[in-house]
Amino acid sequence: MKPREAALDALRGWAILGMALSGMLPWGSLPGWMYHRQLEPPGMKLNPERFGLTWVDWVFPFFIFAMGAAIPLAREASVGRIVLRGLGIGALAIAVEHLRSSAAMADRTWLAWSLLWFLGMACCFLRWDRLPNWAVAVLRGVGVGIVGYGLWQAGELSGKAFDPSRQDSILMSLAQVSITAGLTWKLAQRWVGWLAIVPGLLFFFWLLKPEFWNWTPAPWAFRFEYQKYLIVAAAGIAFSHFRDRWGPYAGGLGLAALCLLASDEFRNLQFILLVGAVLLAAERIYRKSWWLAGAAGVFGAVYLAHLLEPSLRKDPTSWSYLLLTPAFAALVWAALRLGDPAPPRGPESGGELAAGGPVAESESHWTGDLPMEPARAPGFVAAVGMNPILGYIVITNLIPAGIRLTGLHGWVGNQGWSPWGLAAYAGLLTLLVGLFTMLATRLRLFVRA
Repeated sequence: MKPREAALDALRGWAILGMALSGMLPWGSLPGWMYHRQLEPPGMKLNPERFGLTWVDWVFPFFIFAMGAAIPLAREASVGRIVLRGLGIGALAIAVEHLRSSAAMADRTWLAWSLLWFLGMACCFLRWDRLPNWAVAVLRGVGVGIVGYGLWQAGELSGKAFDPSRQDSILMSLAQVSITAGLTWKLAQRWVGWLAIVPGLLFFFWLLKPEFWNWTPAPWAFRFEYQKYLIVAAAGIAFSHFRDRWGPYAGGLGLAALCLLASDEFRNLQFILLVGAVLLAAERIYRKSWWLAGAAGVFGAVYLAHLLEPSLRKDPTSWSYLLLTPAFAALVWAALRLGDPAPPRGPESGGELAAGGPVAESESHWTGDLPMEPARAPGFVAAVGMNPILGYIVITNLIPAGIRLTGLHGWVGNQGWSPWGLAAYAGLLTLLVGLFTMLATRLRLFVRA
């Protein structure tokens, strides 16, 4: 079997752990850099005029980038299978939102049911590699029954009827972007230029009609605003497709992104000339023309975006945000790849690497549940990244129910801890998320749609 792209697993794992930590931090009592930049503590009201980014703003784009980067490494999938996978994630997004324990935190009956519903979702979506087909069919049937009854019972306990528009926005955006990114890759296999044309069309429509993002045929089924992250996914696809040629780009991309991030004077001519001089000097020192080309390319793209928008921000999303985040993700991926074992080359590997073929075969580009063995036992973060959808459900459904059912959450709340003490508690819960997901990965219990 071919080795996995362990660095990509690690990148995805860091994104999942970042989601866990950012979602469990005490609300509004920590410094502003611990939350989304546009949310100002202590009021935590959205302020679109507060420009810039924090570490929290990088988490989701890193995951989207990793999802896109996994697509060229995956086994060839038909259009029908790409769509079915996306629909599966969409169904999971609706079920997760209806069954999450936060809807009735004080009701121990609800909390107990939440754990059973988690097991039902596991029966539906786990990949049971070691069981015969009849046993898998039985488990799937039991899981569908539990989840179906859970959706009905959830309405009884919470007083809210089933509504498909109640859905987990992160999972639903993943569902929709995974479909369009997969279809974009199908086009790019015929001509790689589609990786630039498809995001370019989105940019063109946004320029032509900004309200284009608000269009939707059915709000619960498709929201066009989610497709802005297709730009990040397409960048991931491109970097992965040319993964053995883009090394010289990473330094330039990262430096250009850092230079842009370090200043609010993006449209200042002197600042642009200064960054250009720095890039030129670096190119003269290292004699890497591709390095300069990559840096100049991302710098020019972000500068173009800033000519049309006020500044860098996540909410509402600026185009510069969508261009900067994949540049940073590529830089982090490049750093993580330094520790990877070298993939096989030459006749024994079938010449696939030299020909641009897959380094690793994957059954699913969005889950990371690659059916081959890693070149070595995966580390903690990489093991989390191999099972990200399960990790996310542990964040949203299992951990909240568990800490309330055991009384841990109430006990912590009565201790009078400082905000940083509560942040340490959030770090402990994040560690539990990682340990549970890592254990499932080691047992080869992967979630898929």
